[in-house]
Amino acid sequence: MNLLTNNNPILSEHTNKQTLDFLLPERFADYDLAKPPGFNNRGGGVGTKYARVEEAGGDDYECRRIHDLDQIESDIVFADWLWFCVGEEIQLKEQVKSFAALDKMKVLYGSELSVLRWPRQTLERLLDSVHVVTHNTDYQKSLYRIVGIYNSLFLCDPIPSRFRPDQKARRLVCMGQIEESKRSAAVLDIFQRLSETEIECIYLGGPTLWGSPNYARKANDLASAIEDIADMYILNATEAEVAKVLAVSAFHAHVAYLDVASCSQQENAAAGVVTFSLTHPTMKNRTKYRYNSIDALVDAISSYPDLNTETHETDMREALDLAEMWSYEAWRGQISGITRML
Repeated sequence: MNLLTNNNPILSEHTNKQTLDFLLPERFADYDLAKPPGFNNRGGGVGTKYARVEEAGGDDYECRRIHDLDQIESDIVFADWLWFCVGEEIQLKEQVKSFAALDKMKVLYGSELSVLRWPRQTLERLLDSVHVVTHNTDYQKSLYRIVGIYNSLFLCDPIPSRFRPDQKARRLVCMGQIEESKRSAAVLDIFQRLSETEIECIYLGGPTLWGSPNYARKANDLASAIEDIADMYILNATEAEVAKVLAVSAFHAHVAYLDVASCSQQENAAAGVVTFSLTHPTMKNRTKYRYNSIDALVDAISSYPDLNTETHETDMREALDLAEMWSYEAWRGQISGITRML
C-alpha cells in the first residue's frame, strides 16, 4: 500500500477556493438540507453528511457532491465506501477497477463497514491505489485493522453551528429512521415506560424509505406505535425543525447498534443535550450515561436531577466540548492537514 507515503507530488498552492470532489451514491448526491427527507429527497445520515460537507468548505474549499467519475474536476477526490458497493459483487469490482485507474489524489472517507466483508483481492487493489484512508471514530479505526488498515487519519462528520442550546425542558428526544435494524422497538419500549412520568417523549423521523415490502410494513407498524405513545412526533423533520426541538430538550436516547458515527448523537451534543445510551463501542468516549438494559436507561432518565443544577450544567458543558470536534471549523482544519500531506 502507498497510504500516507512521502512520495506523493506536492500540490500547487491555490489563491482561490480549493476544489474537492466527493463521490457518493447517486441517490444521496442531491440531498437538500432545507427540505424534509422523502422519496424525492433521499438522505439519511449519508446524504446529510455530504450536504453539510458542501457547507463546511466555507471560504477555503469548494466541496462538490458527485456520483460519477466523469464529473470529477478537482485534483483531490474523496470517495465514500458506499460508492463502490451499491450493487452486486461484479459491480464492486468494476467500481474499484475504475477508481484505482484514476490519476488523482484519492482519499477513502466514510463510516460504512461492509468493507469488512469485501473480497480480499478487491480491497487490496483499492487500498494500493489510494493515498489516505480516514476514520471518524476510534471504533472504526480499530475495525479497519481487521482488514489491514493501520494508519488511517481522523476526519469528522461536520455539524453546523445552527445546533445550539436554549432554555431546556425535561424532554427526551429520539431521532432517525424507524426500522428493526436500528432497534426502534427499544425506542417504543422506552417511550411506553416513561409515559407515566414527567418526561416528555419526542420522536423526530419516520419509517425507513427503502427495503422489501415486508421490511417497510414492519417499519410503518413501529412508526405508528411510536407516534401513538409520543408526546410529539414530527415525520421527516427538516434540519431547521430538528435544531429547534433539540435546543430546548434536555435528554437524548441513543439505541441503534449499527451506527458507527451517529449524526443524531452529534447534533444533540452540539445542542447541549445529554445522551443516554444503550451500551455501544462508539459511545465509550461520548457519554458517561451508558447502560446494559432499557430498565437501567429509563431509571437514569426519570431520576435525573433537576435541570440547571451543577450536575446538568456539567453534563451540558461536556456535551458541548465533545461537539467542538465535529464543528465546521474542526472539519476544515482536518481537511487542511490531509491536503498538506498529499
